[in-house]
Amino acid sequence: MERERGGCLTLYLVVSLFAGGLALISILELLSYQRYAEVIPPWLIVIVGVLIAAQIVCIVGIYSWKAWGVYGLAASMIVSNLFQLMLSLGNPGSNLVQLVVQPLVLYILVKDKMPEFE
Repeated sequence: MERERGGCLTLYLVVSLFAGGLALISILELLSYQRYAEVIPPWLIVIVGVLIAAQIVCIVGIYSWKAWGVYGLAASMIVSNLFQLMLSLGNPGSNLVQLVVQPLVLYILVKDKMPEFE
């Protein structure tokens, strides 16, 4: 029996991969501007970059039917949103909603397919 990813999960992974790639490029671009380096601490850019890179790796893992990809993406989403809340980055209300909604959407998309993951 061949595994079927489904249209919703495939679209979610493609959009997430594209958004993660753009976010990683944006973070790397911030490193090249001295003006931003004076305002944004370099450690913050490194942590955000590592979280984005981890999410990209986990998305590829999910696409390859690896269970660690699902757990890693959910964990990195939660850590990223908690990190944003702790440092008061962005809108706290939006971050709280994302903290719940992002892993919930992932769960809804993979819950019926979890037995197929390795």
